[in-house]
Amino acid sequence: MTPRSLAVQLALSKTRAALNAIQREWNTESEDGEVGVALCTELQQVQTYLRAIAASGQMIDPVVVIKPYLSLLRAATLSGPYKLLALDTLQQFLRHDVLTEYHSAARVTQALDELVSSIIKCKYVQTDAAIDEQAQVSATNALHKV
Repeated sequence: MTPRSLAVQLALSKTRAALNAIQREWNTESEDGEVGVALCTELQQVQTYLRAIAASGQMIDPVVVIKPYLSLLRAATLSGPYKLLALDTLQQFLRHDVLTEYHSAARVTQALDELVSSIIKCKYVQTDAAIDEQAQVSATNALHKV
């Protein structure tokens, strides 16, 4: 497998896992049900996009790929585990050059700017002290990787 196809497969795998986690755990009947539906829709769109990229051999647009994860970080009503999921995924993308190696410098810069801004402004509902601490450490690590 080429590095590009590995990056696409990693992004697809992480997107599928995030979608499954949100669908499994999200209560769409709750007050914030619209947020869950919107996040699932964004993840499904990215999944469709990545499948098309895998089939066509085109370059990955980093702004498109990170959009649902930034939405997870920006959603003020979500707890630490969801933030940790997004941060861990974004770190994997950075570690394996999913965001930086396969598109124009302008799109990479835009993606990284949005990523840093979202991490800095990330707020969450505190639920579990250990997971909340992991999310804070993960945010720091993600900023360090950028």
